Amino acid sequence: LQGVKDGLDPAKNQVVSEQSYEITAVSISSQVTNMKNAGAEVVVTNATPGFSAQAIKQADRLGWHPQWMLSYINSDEMMFQFVSPELLEGTISFQALKLGTWTDDPAVAEHRRIMDEYGGPTPTNFTIFAQTLAELAVEVLSRSCGNLTREGLMDALESIKDWHGDLLIDEVNVSFSDTDHTAFQTGRMLRAVVENGKG
Repeated sequence: LQGVKDGLDPAKNQVVSEQSYEITAVSISSQVTNMKNAGAEVVVTNATPGFSAQAIKQADRLGWHPQWMLSYINSDEMMFQFVSPELLEGTISFQALKLGTWTDDPAVAEHRRIMDEYGGPTPTNFTIFAQTLAELAVEVLSRSCGNLTREGLMDALESIKDWHGDLLIDEVNVSFSDTDHTAFQTGRMLRAVVENGKG
C-alpha cells in the first residue's frame, strides 16, 4: 500500500478507499461494496488469487467495473479457472518471472523436466517462483559458508547485487542492501486478453 501511495502523484490521483481483509475471511463482499461506494475507478490489490477472483466477481454483480491492478501472485493463467476470461480482460498484473506456460523457453522446459522427474506439482508460476527462490537461497548460503550465523547470512543476502536466475525475465535482476530487502524491483506489466474465447 505504501508503495502505491509513494508512486502516485497526489495532484492527479487520490486514494479514495483502503480496504483490508483477514486471510481466514469467507467473503470480502463488504470491502468491494465500500470501494464501489467510494467511487474508486482503479483497484490495486495485494490479495491471493481466491480473494482477487472473489472481488472481481462481486464487483461485476454490483455492476461496477473498475480497472483492476493485481499483484504478481495473480499473474498465473490459473486465474482464468476462477474468473471468466471476459471479466479478467484488461486486468493488469506484474511479473518478474518467466511464465510456466512458456514451454519453448529452455529454462521453463528444464523446470518442467525437474518437476516431472522428482514428482513435483504441475508446473505453474508458483513452482517457477519456488525454484527461483530456492536458487537464490543456494546463492546466499554459498556466500555465507564461512560465517553461517544470522549475521553472516544477512551479510551474504545484502551482498547480492544484480543476481539473475534463468527463470527471471530478461533485464530483471535481484539486488538487496542493508536498507532494502525487496527482491523484485523491476519486471513487466501483463494485461489479460481474450483470444478466440479463451483467456
